[in-house]
Amino acid sequence: MDDHPHDHAACACGEFWNLGRQLECPVCGAPSTTRLRAWEVPVHGTEDLLICGCLAVQSAMAAAARAGQPIAAVLSLQSPGAVDGGGGAPRVGTVPQLVIECEDTADAAHPRAPRQHHVEAALGFARQHGGRLLIHCHLGIARSTAMALAVVADGLGPGREAEALDRVLAARPCATPNPLIVALSDRLLDRGGALTAVVEGHPDIVRRRGGQSFP
Repeated sequence: MDDHPHDHAACACGEFWNLGRQLECPVCGAPSTTRLRAWEVPVHGTEDLLICGCLAVQSAMAAAARAGQPIAAVLSLQSPGAVDGGGGAPRVGTVPQLVIECEDTADAAHPRAPRQHHVEAALGFARQHGGRLLIHCHLGIARSTAMALAVVADGLGPGREAEALDRVLAARPCATPNPLIVALSDRLLDRGGALTAVVEGHPDIVRRRGGQSFP
């Protein structure tokens, strides 16, 4: 997912797709000559949430401050051992920041896969720090959007899982949430499969995964 940028392309409209399957943006039809690299996808954001890739963190924070919607805290997801400037999370220094290390994988048997304690830490951090939250991973596609879904669903409460996903997609239209993080969040928040269901049933997300679903 996040760690294979050369297989994918992104568009200024916010869509993210498999470059090998289609050269034009599947949403707006922009030709391949206008495609962006995945980490250059525009940062849309909402009133209380910003999602982006690691290379966009500093510029997104600066833009948010200029717009009068400053970032109150940063939740960073990176691969274990990654460093700032080498695919890791930039250290912001100006607001509270939590760095969580896990790989972007849907395989629970992977030794560095996302775990329940990662989701617990993220939820605790989000609950502790009010205001606008910036969540990022390497490209802002899978791990960060899945963790953002957990945070938003936690804030909205049970029964509003579809609304939670809509809010994440509003903040990051190219969101393709990591299915393992979603499943862990579903269990931790006691949603009875509802959180997983809204993700696995969303046609744009399924399409971006190349038709693959994770029940």
